[in-house]
Amino acid sequence: LYQTYLKHGIAARQQLHLARAIDAARAMTAKQRAEAPLAYYLVMEAAAEADLYHGDAAAALTRIDEGIRGFSDTLEAPWLPWLRDLRQRYAGIEKPALPLMFDQWLNVSSGPRQVVSPGHVTLVMFGAIGCRGSRLGTSVLQQFYDQYRSKGLRVVFVVFAGRGEGPYGARGLSWDKELAYHREVWLKEKGLTYPIALDRKLVSDSIYDIGTIPMYYLIDRSGIVR
Repeated sequence: LYQTYLKHGIAARQQLHLARAIDAARAMTAKQRAEAPLAYYLVMEAAAEADLYHGDAAAALTRIDEGIRGFSDTLEAPWLPWLRDLRQRYAGIEKPALPLMFDQWLNVSSGPRQVVSPGHVTLVMFGAIGCRGSRLGTSVLQQFYDQYRSKGLRVVFVVFAGRGEGPYGARGLSWDKELAYHREVWLKEKGLTYPIALDRKLVSDSIYDIGTIPMYYLIDRSGIVR
């Protein structure tokens, strides 16, 4: 099963060979799922993502529920919590975005500000300064923002902060030094011009159940998560 996923993983996300992988996953016994839980999880996750790609959020939830049931008879299912977290995030699609407010911002005036602004399409990215994927993602978002902001797109980067992170994996920095590091990376090195919120209390994780980063949310003009 794992070799099947590796061979068809990219194509599976376009539903070209997904049925073969799903059939293999469904045929797995409880023992096999316990021995290869990552392979089973990856197939069901790819299937749910493919459903979302084709605009069928309900089918994606059904797919995740199938994956959760598949793990239910396995004594040790380390990826089961991931599926449950994934379901919670997917359940918020096509529903109103939950309010999210921060007092501290890196490149706009401080004070309480909502992340989502009614009447605008808002693309929100959640990440951290020590995450390579987050650093790469911010540059892509900057290009996207430059291209579409004239058409009303808002981009907001919510960065987890307050953990004393510094350069080269350093830990235990004072807040002043960490804040200076954030400015150095996001403003000087990356040249980001869209708003950057500093989440020092992991508020966004408790509200949106972020799980893995970087994580992206697209919210339409009516405030609905897409």
